[in-house]
Amino acid sequence: FQRMKRDKAPYETWAREGHLILTPGNVIDFDYVADTIIKQAEKYTLKEIQMDPHAASSIAARLRSSFTARMTRLTTSH
Repeated sequence: FQRMKRDKAPYETWAREGHLILTPGNVIDFDYVADTIIKQAEKYTLKEIQMDPHAASSIAARLRSSFTARMTRLTTSH
């Protein structure tokens, strides 16, 4: 996990504790992310989904068509 060192974030620990879901592979699989959110929406009442407008724009339309949770932009800085 090179990104753990670079980002100084314990991603593996967060995943093990259930706070984070890791996607398979070396790049973000946005279909996997969308599928995971849709599955979570079946278990929980999602009121809002926060998305980074740069990275998540590819799945926004799919999520909007799947359920009615409010979508908001979450901007991050590095």
